[in-house]
Amino acid sequence: MKYQSFNEYRKRFLLKPYESFEELTGEKEMAAELEALYGDIDVMELYPALLVEKPRPDAIFGETMVEAGAPFSLKGLMGNPICSPEYWKPSTFGGEVGFKIINTASIQSLICNNVKGCPFTSFSVQDPQLTKTVTINASSSHSGLDDINPTVLLKERSTEL
Repeated sequence: MKYQSFNEYRKRFLLKPYESFEELTGEKEMAAELEALYGDIDVMELYPALLVEKPRPDAIFGETMVEAGAPFSLKGLMGNPICSPEYWKPSTFGGEVGFKIINTASIQSLICNNVKGCPFTSFSVQDPQLTKTVTINASSSHSGLDDINPTVLLKERSTEL
């Protein structure tokens, strides 16, 4: 089985294809090595390209990893049984200590425990008045923020190959 090229994946996810290895990596030396190995940016493979793609400013991952991967990661989390009320109890998390850690965790602590330098993190909540109608599972539903599934908000950018 042969995968499509990295640029074909970028097109599928509505991202602009790279025109050169230097644009992909942001580095002249690595770009030269890739040029010698592949010869053409349009034959660069998906997985190696994900690893060498220049990261977004002040970030760990490149644009493709974030735009193509993040929506599916969120869907995976939301589909996990641990998100259901039946599993949301101390025994699921190794007892009361683990359950307390989970219940007191925040996005800020998650980021500080995993990103060098503990950068400031900020989020905002949409104004409920701006949310009139959303489509959930292809049926129209008048909705407020309480019943919006995060995957719905990302639906425009999440296409499967």
